[in-house]
Amino acid sequence: MSIIHRALFAGLTLALLCVPVKADDLADVRARIELERQRVEKEFKDERAEAYRLVRAASPNYVEAYVKLKRLQTLLEGDRGLSPERREQLLVTVKFDLGKVKEIADEKRKVAAAEELTRTVKTDIRREVNERRGYESKGAASTADNIIAGRGRVVADARSASKDFGDRFVRVGKSVDESAKPQAEDVTFPPNWKELSMKRSAATKLTVAELKIHKALDTVIPADYDGHTLEQVLDHLTKVTGLTFLPEKAALEDAGVTYEGTRITLKTRATTRTILRKIFGDLGLAYFVKNETINITTPARAKEETTTRVYYLGDLASAVDVRYGPAISQLQMMENVNRIMTLITQTVEPQSWKVNNPDAPGTISFEPITMSLVVKQSAEMHYRIIGAGR
Repeated sequence: MSIIHRALFAGLTLALLCVPVKADDLADVRARIELERQRVEKEFKDERAEAYRLVRAASPNYVEAYVKLKRLQTLLEGDRGLSPERREQLLVTVKFDLGKVKEIADEKRKVAAAEELTRTVKTDIRREVNERRGYESKGAASTADNIIAGRGRVVADARSASKDFGDRFVRVGKSVDESAKPQAEDVTFPPNWKELSMKRSAATKLTVAELKIHKALDTVIPADYDGHTLEQVLDHLTKVTGLTFLPEKAALEDAGVTYEGTRITLKTRATTRTILRKIFGDLGLAYFVKNETINITTPARAKEETTTRVYYLGDLASAVDVRYGPAISQLQMMENVNRIMTLITQTVEPQSWKVNNPDAPGTISFEPITMSLVVKQSAEMHYRIIGAGR
């Protein structure tokens, strides 16, 4: 799809969003936006693979690979189908690829210059050898020997530079191929890994009260309510879990719920989290964790109760094979970060993340300068993120 087509698509989407539409029309627009998102993801994958193929080819075409990546960068910068977080992740990857292609092309030019120098030196050597034969009769053999020895050192240096480039190019190609494979061999951690790990642990340590809440929400308990009042149910949950519940009066009134008049029927055995969602969801309510209390409120209010926390990843993202150079280490670092972010958004309440659900409040992004994840989520989800890493 050309830039003009994408602009028309974006304009059409904006126009549709600015006028009243039916539910079916809105669903159709969202479906189109989702198709556009999928198309951009596929184009990113295909174009990036083609760029690497051009770089790894027997006769590399660095210019065409660079143009493809720049075109891909322009596509991502103008796209509105992807979420901001996902767009930023892909842009970081493309910018890194552009830098690598430029670096490899520069090295190739240096090697070409060295080879040209080698050819020139060989020509000079042949000419000087011929001249040496004339010098020998005049007693100038020592001068010719010095010239030949100097030119020989230049040739040796040129060959070394060419071999060094070839070795590095092969390592880059191998690392790209191996980056998609699961880690099977032992990993060598950085020398200061213990120090980095302690830094992460201190920053994300749960308090005693937070650990209590996290454990209580994950504990499996029985629920056997047959026409019990809301007051009776909350008293029972408090005794069983030790949690403190704080209903908001305005939220109960808006939902038409009262302590004595509202009856609850539920018979199951599940985690406290699941039972709370079932009970409050049936009543048109929701809950969020704040100040070591389970606050009962409206679903809209619960979505607004998010906090932003920073999680240091220096020890996790930097665990790479030190046999490769710094450029490959950076590439592996981004792969590690993407895997961690995907693991979190796919296992910790997937529908609470904006990347999976446009209406969800949760966002996650990576800050490379501080080597940290910036996560905006509810307190309960932060507990689960930290708990998943323990």
